[in-house]
Amino acid sequence: MKEDILNESQNFNDSVYSQNVVQFVAVSNMFCVLAETVSEFEKKSFVEQSIKLLSILYVKALSVEKPLTVEGADVEKFVNEADWTILSNKIAEKLGEHDNYTDVTEPMNPAENLNLSLSECYADIYQDLKDFTSIYKVSGAESINEALWECIDNFEQIWGPRILSLLKELHNIFYGETDFESKKSPEKTESANNKWLDKFFEN
Repeated sequence: MKEDILNESQNFNDSVYSQNVVQFVAVSNMFCVLAETVSEFEKKSFVEQSIKLLSILYVKALSVEKPLTVEGADVEKFVNEADWTILSNKIAEKLGEHDNYTDVTEPMNPAENLNLSLSECYADIYQDLKDFTSIYKVSGAESINEALWECIDNFEQIWGPRILSLLKELHNIFYGETDFESKKSPEKTESANNKWLDKFFEN
């Protein structure tokens, strides 16, 4: 019995601390920082960094093998409705007139188009990633395993489709006829977060 428990514990460790999961957590953390510090970015820089991070985030999520789960296991939540609303409002303010509505189609309901604002998509992605990364920082391997299963399941059905819809809209904003310069605040300087993200993408 003791050997079975040790083997199960080792299996959890092998799963949740694998290279693919660690890389996924790192990029997820970076996206959460970007969303939380949106007010420190110029609009053009926020859109550009979002495109980069969302692209990598989708690839990293695809590389994570969905673990086995204990049916009915509770996964602790860290982002409440008020947190979601505050974040969504900050991003909506940053995007301004470009906080467009976009169609999101989820695999379980392919015939139904959800009409969501870009800021709502950001907040939905953030909620799942913040919940998961918060557990990853403070919990043991078994709890992380359950949170990872839920996060990847939600990627497949919820926040993955939102990434794809966001990328389409952000690409058109960034490469369209958007006059970012006229919206730039002359007193705003490049943030430390912006420099940190740029350094990451150079590697």
